[in-house]
Amino acid sequence: MELERQLSVSLTAQIERDQRIARLTDELALKSTLLEQSEANASKRAGLELREHADRILTHMQGRLDELLLSRDQQHEKELANVRAKLEANGSELEAVRLRLTDAEKGWTKCKAEADTIRAQTATGSVNRDEDQVTRSLMERVQAIEAEMASRLRGWNEKRIEEMECRNEKSIEEMECLNEG
Repeated sequence: MELERQLSVSLTAQIERDQRIARLTDELALKSTLLEQSEANASKRAGLELREHADRILTHMQGRLDELLLSRDQQHEKELANVRAKLEANGSELEAVRLRLTDAEKGWTKCKAEADTIRAQTATGSVNRDEDQVTRSLMERVQAIEAEMASRLRGWNEKRIEEMECRNEKSIEEMECLNEG
């Protein structure tokens, strides 16, 4: 009987241990499931936070890029406006040069006509000796003025034309650079 009682106590203890092990196993499984869910939620939260952070960085970078593009475009517009202004100034300057040249040519033509008239009068002998001397003196002065005017006009025109060509080439190069940029 003692043996049966010990066996019964032992079986009862074994059953209690088995039940306790089963409860602990269930608790462990439940805790593992909860831990996995918690980790999954934490991972989702971290992923969402990471995505939100990446979105904020992307938005900031896009804004910065837009600012830089706008700044570059404004700078190009200013440069293009400057080049246009230079071209217009060169055109105006060229027109002024043409007007001065036309005026100089008219003055030269008038002086030449006067000199031709004096030559004709001299050739026909319609002037006396004093007038002859004055006429010769005037003709020499007219010829000297004509020569000086022609010389200055040539030098001035060559210099101005070279300057304008250089400026126009530079302006065209600047416009081409802007168009390529």
